[in-house]
Amino acid sequence: MRIIPSLTLLLFAHCWVSAPAAAADEKAVRELKELHEKLVKPDKVLPAERGKKAREQLDAWALDAADLDGKQRALLAQTQAFAALVAGDAAAALRKAEALLEDSGDQKLSQQVAFLAALAAGDARTADKAVEQLTAGTKDDEAGSIAAARATLKLIGRKAAEVTLAAADGQTYSTTQRGGRVLVLDFWSLDPKPAKKSSAALVRAYDTSKAAGEPIFVGVCLAPKDRVAAAGALAKELGYTWPVAYNGETSTESAAEELGASAGMQLILDPRGYIRFAGDAGEPAFHYALRAVLAEATNAYPAVAPITVDGDSPGTAELQPSEAAATPSKEPERAKHSSELPSNPEAASMLREARAFMKTGKKKDARRLLEQIIKDYPGTKEAAEAEEFLRGL
Repeated sequence: MRIIPSLTLLLFAHCWVSAPAAAADEKAVRELKELHEKLVKPDKVLPAERGKKAREQLDAWALDAADLDGKQRALLAQTQAFAALVAGDAAAALRKAEALLEDSGDQKLSQQVAFLAALAAGDARTADKAVEQLTAGTKDDEAGSIAAARATLKLIGRKAAEVTLAAADGQTYSTTQRGGRVLVLDFWSLDPKPAKKSSAALVRAYDTSKAAGEPIFVGVCLAPKDRVAAAGALAKELGYTWPVAYNGETSTESAAEELGASAGMQLILDPRGYIRFAGDAGEPAFHYALRAVLAEATNAYPAVAPITVDGDSPGTAELQPSEAAATPSKEPERAKHSSELPSNPEAASMLREARAFMKTGKKKDARRLLEQIIKDYPGTKEAAEAEEFLRGL
């Protein structure tokens, strides 16, 4: 995810409604293509710094969508969405994802990027729409896997059932009482054993996320009581150093059933207990979803409200970290001039899009973007300019 001098407003307004857009800077477009080729890789998990650096580059180029042809606009939108996704800004990535699905036509890459961004934001409805577009015209023998993917999406956005797990370390872990921390649940068994790709990815996620909000990882082993010893040995072999709950006084199978999970599935619960992700840790979506929810829990980026396949949502207000979590920073006081306020790359990009809409006469779309900037990026230079411009419309 405020007052500018009236002269600045006049100049700002003039540039929005003046002559037709000039051709985009050829060098910037060339560099955009190079960045797109290096960055937009839906099958890879890229480090967050790559996304942050890419956003800085995009902001520096200041490319205006109205100056680009159709193919270039798609490249820009895909790059903006993926940069936000990699950086951990799920709110920004989701906005781009929704636009990509509206404008992508049959561009599979746009649909793939939108699908990842929607999963990172816990928006099952948008993810389902992306799946529908991606799988249009698929063969009958693929219908089963598609149905399975959609069944998993049905868990996202729901409030997790209240479950308490007794782990082998002697501690209990609750899906509801966690002091505002993110919870990752890993459901596994002995038959079949965890897939090597998924277990290795889970270990990497645990190791890399410990310094980013300290999420709680808990394994939930579904092996029967008489095989607990063998399960413990396997956990050690796989490198699972986090607490694991086994079948014993409490039934892990019952816990899985209450949560709608099964062996081979990982769940990510946000600080308020909503399911933000359900799926396989071996897929990039798991890592981007975890990165996003941790960034929100530590107030690095605006929180997004998960949305179910049916469109139900708790709203963002309820999802702010609790008092037990890191204390949110106070919203900066209003500066007298927008130049005194901090700038946000994503807000700047949205502001440029609003300009493009104004140039093409799409005032309603411009107003929508301006209002979104004010809502998602309070206290920024862009929000100040958006507020002042709205007053002049």
